[in-house]
Amino acid sequence: MINACLLADRLVLVPMTQDDVSDLALIAADASIFRYIPDVALPFDAGRWVRSVIANDAHRIKHVIRLRTGEPVGFLQLGQRRNGDLQIGYFLARAHWGNGFAREACLSVLGFLASRGEAHPVHAAVHRDNLASLRMLRSMGFRRLDSMPPCADLPPDMIDHVRPSF
Repeated sequence: MINACLLADRLVLVPMTQDDVSDLALIAADASIFRYIPDVALPFDAGRWVRSVIANDAHRIKHVIRLRTGEPVGFLQLGQRRNGDLQIGYFLARAHWGNGFAREACLSVLGFLASRGEAHPVHAAVHRDNLASLRMLRSMGFRRLDSMPPCADLPPDMIDHVRPSF
């Protein structure tokens, strides 16, 4: 796991700890943020979810997205799928949608990987109805895959995308 803080223009991404439970519970109080994330159990139990994410060694980056003021904005992770592919995922508090924070956080992580010489394709699975995320992925150089990679284990309404090695 990468424990470094990652900086973006308006954001800081800090490694998630058990102390983040209350902030993530506040963000997740609006269950609609999980509308397009089928693998998050509702009602959202922030304590249980944080413990499981922290314990998951397949996640290389599991960071809370915060404004430079410290206000929590959301969560971002970079992990490995069962088939070994890298996958990036995130969620944001509804109050922060439409401000470019998800894009900024994702680009920060991708830039960090590149700076470490880790030039690997990165996948992102997005629900077919999540038009904002679909547009954002295209703007960052992700392209839609016409077929699922073997053993990707994605729910049927998800569309897989990949950003080639950078």
